[in-house]
Amino acid sequence: MENVINIAIESLGMGEGLQCVPFLCTVRNNLCRGNINHPDCGYANGYVSVPKEHPWWGKKWHEVEELVNVHGQITYAAAWEQFPYPIINLSDVEIPKDSWVFGFDTLHDSDTLEKCNEVYCKAETFKLMKQLENVCYKK
Repeated sequence: MENVINIAIESLGMGEGLQCVPFLCTVRNNLCRGNINHPDCGYANGYVSVPKEHPWWGKKWHEVEELVNVHGQITYAAAWEQFPYPIINLSDVEIPKDSWVFGFDTLHDSDTLEKCNEVYCKAETFKLMKQLENVCYKK
């Protein structure tokens, strides 16, 4: 799994000036973990910002959830400016203010910290990033 992350880090960027930026957020997971109704969950939720030029910019999560293969499907889509929590940026690239964000969560009933650990969450986030980058190359 570590190799998947290293390969993804080396291939950040979409060429032609377009760039997706992968990041994690642990806030909701940390709040949920240990809750009597939801005793366990994954390490983090994964997100990828896409630039305004991306063909899916502005699309809602339910418009693209079936078009990508990522843990639990896409469960989040909104403007970067609306993202309410601190993030863990998985690249050296700053997220542009006019970006659109797609994400998945590890808060499903079957998600556990053991199954959806940090390495897994990063790998799934990079997997989502590559799929979003590939949308730009399809004609």
